[in-house]
Amino acid sequence: MVNDSQKLGWADYSAPRVVLVKGKYSIEVSIPRAIRHLFGRGKGGSTNLRRATGTTDLAIAEKKDAAWTRDLQGNGSKTD
Repeated sequence: MVNDSQKLGWADYSAPRVVLVKGKYSIEVSIPRAIRHLFGRGKGGSTNLRRATGTTDLAIAEKKDAAWTRDLQGNGSKTD
């Protein structure tokens, strides 16, 4: 668990990456271990946040990656 003296910053997150899922590109970022229990269902929680780009074009997916990263950093709760 994270307490006030151990607040997470953007340095605790890995860089978002573009991954191919079922023939279309998605953007994925790892969730830091300290807060994984807050995401997902069940006991384990999720290890990644993923957002579909809806495209098979890598260049378009990378542009959407940059936009989603800005959204995520500006508003941590905006993931879709």
